[in-house]
Amino acid sequence: MRVFRGSLRMRARQTGPFVDPVCGMAVESGKGYVKRHQGREFHLCSEIRLAKFEANPERFFPDQAES
Repeated sequence: MRVFRGSLRMRARQTGPFVDPVCGMAVESGKGYVKRHQGREFHLCSEIRLAKFEANPERFFPDQAES
């Protein structure tokens, strides 16, 4: 397993495909990037999408907005 920054990994624990929360693209198991946020793993298709997610993860989950 290659480890990058913090909890970023290039390995999936489940079978895919997964949905990139930034662009909606399907991400196959073992491809793309995996980022842990609030105890969950999110699968991202590219480094660009990863950077957008890291900049503001809550932006991609409007149903979890704080009251």
